[in-house]
Amino acid sequence: MCAVSRARRTTGARGASRWGWTRVSIACAPIARAALIRSPLAPIWGGGLPSITFYPAIALRAWLRVFWPGFVTTFLSASVVSYLWLAAIHSLRVDDFGDRAGLMVFGGMGLVISGLNEAWRRSTAALAESEALLQRLDRDRLLTQQRVSQLVESMPGVVWEAWGEPDAVSQRI
Repeated sequence: MCAVSRARRTTGARGASRWGWTRVSIACAPIARAALIRSPLAPIWGGGLPSITFYPAIALRAWLRVFWPGFVTTFLSASVVSYLWLAAIHSLRVDDFGDRAGLMVFGGMGLVISGLNEAWRRSTAALAESEALLQRLDRDRLLTQQRVSQLVESMPGVVWEAWGEPDAVSQRI
């Protein structure tokens, strides 16, 4: 059991509340970094490429966790982009069709990034599980071979010999 899980169980309601705020701040940190990186670039890029710095935040969250944190990061990033850099500045309203289409593409790409990371995570887990099964089966095969070998070696006076046709009448053992 990890220390975080143990701490979550033993701290009670007040500690759980602190842990919840910690999780929220960890979730928002990549978005804040992306916004801080994008802000100085606004004079250079103007209104173009408002969401370009948020793609790494989405990829990082989806890679470090599972699908849902990447999805939440995508949604929050789209909200920040809409609020700070689209036509109606400091508003979540998006009137321009081009901005709306850009946000839809951004959201779609965020979902694709999150989905691909989730598929990669699941396939990696399945591969590890199948490798463990293969190692277990190989170990069992080796143990079975050793048992058969020990059984045959423990009967030194017996000679195994068979000849003739493979039926009960003409075959001698």
